[in-house]
Amino acid sequence: MKKLLSLLLTLMFFSCSNQILLMSTTENLGAILVTDNLPTFKTVDIDQSVFNKNDVRSNSNVGCTFDNSGPYNRVQSDPNLTGNANAISSTLFLPNAPASKETDSNTGKSKYTPNIYTGGGVYGGAFIDAGFFSDQNGLWAAYISAGGNYLTLPKETINGKIYTHRIKPGTSVSIKVWVSANDTISFSITADWVRAEVGVSGTPVSVGVSTRVFSNPNATGWKPSGENIAWKFMTSVAIQPADAGDLTTGDYSFNGSSWSSIKLGMADASGKFLSSTPFTPSLQFQNGTPCVKPSDVVSASINLPNISVNIKLRVRGQYARTPKDILELSGYFGDTIKSKINVANTSSKTDGLVTLNFTPPGGTALTAKQITGGKNLDIPFSYKCDSVGNFDKPFRVIYSENGTATAIDLGDPVSPAGSIKYVAGKDIVKVLLKCLNDLEYTPLTYNGLSAALIGTSNAGKITFTNKAKKVTYLISCTYVPDA
Repeated sequence: MKKLLSLLLTLMFFSCSNQILLMSTTENLGAILVTDNLPTFKTVDIDQSVFNKNDVRSNSNVGCTFDNSGPYNRVQSDPNLTGNANAISSTLFLPNAPASKETDSNTGKSKYTPNIYTGGGVYGGAFIDAGFFSDQNGLWAAYISAGGNYLTLPKETINGKIYTHRIKPGTSVSIKVWVSANDTISFSITADWVRAEVGVSGTPVSVGVSTRVFSNPNATGWKPSGENIAWKFMTSVAIQPADAGDLTTGDYSFNGSSWSSIKLGMADASGKFLSSTPFTPSLQFQNGTPCVKPSDVVSASINLPNISVNIKLRVRGQYARTPKDILELSGYFGDTIKSKINVANTSSKTDGLVTLNFTPPGGTALTAKQITGGKNLDIPFSYKCDSVGNFDKPFRVIYSENGTATAIDLGDPVSPAGSIKYVAGKDIVKVLLKCLNDLEYTPLTYNGLSAALIGTSNAGKITFTNKAKKVTYLISCTYVPDA
């Protein structure tokens, strides 16, 4: 069955002198050393409401949201405005932007991976992605994903040695993506390529400028007729799933990438445009696009048909709180006991923020209260002694060290699914409240009650001394004559 599938895939590709026949390859993000693992990161789908129909699927990404894929810029077309369009083309600039040396603790792969790609969706069909990710050496690898099936450029065997091909950083590439047959997406790339032997450390060898074409036959619902296709143009930093909400690194950025002369149109099976038009603002989806998420991390210059994007991750703040030990507060019944804690941001960088989002007991709500690096804040709080005894009165400080993700548990601040929100760090402030009984009777006053009222319940008052102040309690009393 596997041999039959390979034969079928081979028959679907186009013959050209520099064409690469694609089988499923297993290239690691490490570029020169190839392993058995494809890169794993989440991409961002189109907003399906563009179809204006009931097309609700579990993997849909509706709206302009942050969905834990990593920061991104998305510009999307509207098939109601473009008409049938089965192909796009553009020139991309791929800067020198290596994936991070910092790795995900679970997968061992780069935590932050620059990713620039096109693709989109068709009503009732598969989502696709076609583009490039950067490895830790700054070399760019091409891939196509269709319906969740990832394919990359294949390895080549030359004189018994296995090689992989990547694109030099700091160069421009010309791309074309089109529907070459029912359920099949093809990707043509003209670039300055380098070749590296798989599993062998060494300097990649330049093989010059050429055009390479490969296809993915898993694009269910995509038709050469081009109807109901919404295209997207994405620039992002893909983050490993375990860390997808963490936008803090201190020094990571992906700057200088661009899309130029984007065109949409109709192409034949070989990829030749039959008609095309520049992708202008009048053709983009108007509901919530373009998306720039989060706006403090991503900056985009969008002058269609051109797009340039810079992404700089946040600098992490450093939360600290004093005192750290259990706070023992003492007072008397009826008193309000006041105290305070001090929260500091010990980061040496002013843009490494600590953000607070909680209400201290008896205090004022701190909503998105920011503390810059090297600064601190006194936070007053209070408890009232409503009864006598010793009481544990812990409270939580909810804070962020400049990240975004879901709230940590029930009771913490939450936002609608997919929206930008702070990572909820939880610091428990332990408080032992000691409320003492220091009441002493003073002479009892009967308020002029007469003997005629003996045996009758009446309102009266008894005055107590409580910590050098007088508190009056209304009581009900009954007079009983002396024996």
